[in-house]
Amino acid sequence: MFVGVRVISRFEEWRVLRNRTVQSIMLVVLHHVDEILYFGYRYRSIDLVLTMY
Repeated sequence: MFVGVRVISRFEEWRVLRNRTVQSIMLVVLHHVDEILYFGYRYRSIDLVLTMY
């Protein structure tokens, strides 16, 4: 019983960590995409951000 609880808490920690990692990667990717599209395609990057949510 205690082992199961420990595994579940570990899984929750891993899930939270994975979500944070995905969010930080998405932020970095969005930042670079925004920088790339800034020249000439400034408004398209705004559309990209809106479609991702």
